[in-house]
Amino acid sequence: MNLGEAFPEELREDHASDCLEVGGVVRLYDVNAAKVKILVVVGVNHESNSIACCYINSEVNQNVNFTAELKGLQHAISTATYDFLSHDSYLDCSKITVHSKSDVLDQIRDNPSDCKGALLPADKTVVLSNLKRATTLSAFKKRPFGLA
Repeated sequence: MNLGEAFPEELREDHASDCLEVGGVVRLYDVNAAKVKILVVVGVNHESNSIACCYINSEVNQNVNFTAELKGLQHAISTATYDFLSHDSYLDCSKITVHSKSDVLDQIRDNPSDCKGALLPADKTVVLSNLKRATTLSAFKKRPFGLA
């Protein structure tokens, strides 16, 4: 039995739902990255039951983020502010990944520790602003999540 099973179903459901609000931080296996990543929820599409997320990376990849615009879309976050980080990191606002909300909810219900917390309001504001101005994302991709 894992720790999540020790809590009532209603409590696990509330915890998982809260984590998938905009600004929520989730640890999950991401098929796009082909590894476990920490992601931040940046949008919710209730019609398609999906969430948009940004990666948290330990460093800025200079091979990919070589222009001033791309570097400007990397938002620094620190271990002093976020205890779920093992080292200072960057929130990549140059792209989003889309995940099934139901699948992520199931994962968090089964493994409540995969919900790592939430961004502070100031960081959330910067991240959403960066996403809205990012020319690396089409309006078509942003619009369903309220980012256009």
